[in-house]
Parts: sequence; C-alpha cells; structure tokens
Amino acid sequence: YLKLFSGEMFKGFQNNTIARDLVMKRTLRNGKSLQFIYTGRTTSEFHTPGNSILGNSDGAPPVAEKTITIDDLLISSAFVYELDEILAHYDLRSEISRKIGYALAEKYDRLIFRAIAKELGNLMAEHLVVRGLIATDPRLIEADNGLSILSFRLAAPQRRFDSESGKWISDQTNWFSVSTFRKLAENSHASLAKGDRVVISGRLKVRDWDNGERSGTSVEIEAEAIGHDLTFGTTEFRRAEPAEEEHEDSEAELQPA
Repeated sequence: YLKLFSGEMFKGFQNNTIARDLVMKRTLRNGKSLQFIYTGRTTSEFHTPGNSILGNSDGAPPVAEKTITIDDLLISSAFVYELDEILAHYDLRSEISRKIGYALAEKYDRLIFRAIAKELGNLMAEHLVVRGLIATDPRLIEADNGLSILSFRLAAPQRRFDSESGKWISDQTNWFSVSTFRKLAENSHASLAKGDRVVISGRLKVRDWDNGERSGTSVEIEAEAIGHDLTFGTTEFRRAEPAEEEHEDSEAELQPA
C-alpha cells in the first residue's frame, strides 16, 4: 500500500510542479550532502576554415564543485479517520495523495523561484524601472539620526493590448514595497498620494522574513527616482531648494551636444 500511495503522491507532485526541470537533480542514497559540478559560461562563434580551434579567448569555462547539505526534509501530511476505508477506495485515496503531491509541488516551486528572484534582484540591481499605482498612503518618518525615510506599497499590474477588443487589459498584479530616503523622500511625500500612477527607478531587493508563525519573501525597491506616469495625466514641476551636500546639474551642463 505504501508503494502504491507514494507512487500516486509522486505522480501528483510531478504533474503540478513547474520548476522541477529548471534545476539540477541528484538522488541521495545515504548521508546528508551531495556534490554538484557546475561550470561558468562560454561563447560561440562562426569558424573560419583554416583557423585553429584553440578555445575561447577567455579560456575554458571554469569548473567547480559545490556541496549541498540537506538540513530538513520537505514533508506534507494528512490525518485520516478510517485507514481501511482509504485502502479500499481508490477515489478517496487518490484524492488525498494528489493533494499531498500538490502541496509538496507548491512549496518546492516557491523555494526555487525565491532563489531565482534573489539572483534576478542582483542582476537587475541597477536597471529596474517599474510602473504602477500607489496602493497605500505614503508614510514619512524621521530616524534618530535625522534621516528622512518614505515608504509605501506599489501595485504594478501587468497590462497587455487585446487586439480583438482594442483595449488594454490587466493580467496579474505584482506588489512591491517601495522606500526612499533624504530629499527624494521629502519631495515625494509632498508630491505623491494614494492612487497616483507613478514610474519608479531603483534597486530591487529580495529578502526572506519569518515572524515565528509565518514566513515568506518580500520584494522591495529602493527608489532612486520617482515621477508621475504622464500616460494617465499631467503634472507641474516646481523646483525645490537642493540640500547643501547635494549637487544639481546646471541647465548649461545638460544642454544637448
């Protein structure tokens, strides 16, 4: 029975996971760690007949080994009142095994995509631009050292143009916690309100959190520039007095060549 049930459970896991083929997999027979071989990147190019093939100019891809240690087992469980009834009825047994497989697949995918999001945050640290709607009242606080800090939640719906209806429609919404500091925080607090459409440029940060009862991953943007999205309206700019330590490029310096 255990072989039958585990087979049905693993089938449910494989049918529901979407990240299983994105990672390298090995079977752990004994012990608590495994070694994985990985290499760096290489390039490709067209070969000219007569030229020697000596490898890329950057050298061969570096080969390294990484040891992965297993700390805990990923489990899912269900309590049943009548074991004999579960053994005798396929419909009931298969539903329980399917739900357990789905729970394992959901957690498995979440952990993998959390790791991918972290690496993506590192790659996009200097290039992230997000359009969205301010979903909470911007909150300005002053730290003990006098640092101004502004924070709010940003809803960034994914929009696409539907050629049949001739309209823009929303597919899903990504949520970000936005924070900014110093003069940008003060000017943003005086300029922005809940419901405003904005464009934000900044650095993406992905952090794990655990409050003892729940855990998850937060996606944050440390904003370096914020402005209204003029696709949805107009705005008027008023120059603020720059801080003494800040240097503002003069209009002469910004003239086109």
